[in-house]
Amino acid sequence: MIKNQRGEQRGTISLDDPFIANPRDEIWKLFHPKEPSWNKAANLHAEISSRDILPEGITVEKIESLLRRIGLVLEGAWAQLGCHLIDFKIEMGITADGR
Repeated sequence: MIKNQRGEQRGTISLDDPFIANPRDEIWKLFHPKEPSWNKAANLHAEISSRDILPEGITVEKIESLLRRIGLVLEGAWAQLGCHLIDFKIEMGITADGR
């Protein structure tokens, strides 16, 4: 079940970790994360407004800014060890109470 920040039901999706095709779009298209990307028409599981998901005051741009700062810190830490950071993954979520 997909709920907005006020706890109102906005739809149902059977995926635990859907892939958002373009988080900058106002309407997020949610796809199965393990299906081939060339078969998107068959893999579209839901569409939902980003405004219904993100808490008030949180934007994709704010999230990107935070992720870029985290990336720079991690890159610097690895550089001090004489290594290069090639890739990393950070997963973020929103709790039921909007945190």
